[in-house]
Amino acid sequence: IMRQLAYEYGVTLTFAPKITVGKAGSGMHVHCKFTKDGKSVMIENGELTDVCKKAIAGYMMAGTSLPAFGNPNPLAFLRLVPHQEAPTSLCWSFSNRSALVRVPLGWINNGKDMLANCNPLETPSTKDFSDKQTFEWRASDASADIYLLMAALCAAARHGLESPEALKIAEKTYVGLGVNIHDDKNKAVQDALEQLPDSCYRAAEELEKDREIYTSKGVFSDNIVDYMIKYLKGFNDRSLWRGVTLPHDWLTELPIDGIFDATPGCKRRGVAWYRKFFSLPDEEIECAELIFDGVLGECQVFVNGVLAKRNFSGYNRFSAEIGDYLLQGADN
Repeated sequence: IMRQLAYEYGVTLTFAPKITVGKAGSGMHVHCKFTKDGKSVMIENGELTDVCKKAIAGYMMAGTSLPAFGNPNPLAFLRLVPHQEAPTSLCWSFSNRSALVRVPLGWINNGKDMLANCNPLETPSTKDFSDKQTFEWRASDASADIYLLMAALCAAARHGLESPEALKIAEKTYVGLGVNIHDDKNKAVQDALEQLPDSCYRAAEELEKDREIYTSKGVFSDNIVDYMIKYLKGFNDRSLWRGVTLPHDWLTELPIDGIFDATPGCKRRGVAWYRKFFSLPDEEIECAELIFDGVLGECQVFVNGVLAKRNFSGYNRFSAEIGDYLLQGADN
């Protein structure tokens, strides 16, 4: 329906995880709610129940392997990067968009009517909406097989419900409200958290490690897990980066754009990423800049995940001041 509507308006619609550098991609989040005898078991006395926390802990314990089902395409991992409203670390929080699992606050009243607080003309209400409480798995995207993903999330939640260590893990992986784990001042928090895999190949390796979570109760057969591991490793995307020597012109490696065929003056189109890792000494640096002799078309410069410069001129020398984005005494 949505693609048909887009066609009628003359535009193209895609659910691809990432199509624009420096902007948030497109995810497929899953809200989870647990009930017993027809009643929610998520909230009790205005707080999350142990049942809810154990289920969240299950997602933390299976967090590195769940992308095998929720992100089975190399493009998915271009979305799961810092500062792009997508999770990268195994943690959970209330309304924190950098967390792997987010617990929406709006359903917990606790004497505070969020609707009336945000909209002064609304009549305050004391109605209890806690039976609508959910928590949100935020890593997956539309490349997922929805049936496998739902089964995997259920298996992970049950693993947490049955684990004697679940509540300790829930406490360990909780990040406070409003805490930006990618901020330098919270580096200790970030370093203490396990990271999501960065490729289909890595996700397959994690699935192999966590195999028993999915197969122990017969939810998944070994054949399905083996197939997923083989399928994901087939992308061979452990590193899609390759070394080049500068100056380098990646456009010469692209095929001629089919739109222009072999017409004189034909164009090559596309987007490329270059990256370089470097370390800095502990002493403070007052000024630092990157200097480019020339980049064709639009160029965006990111330093540690933060946009530092946009340049729109072609093959002209330009520089980017990056001092504010550097990590002293650390890898950049």
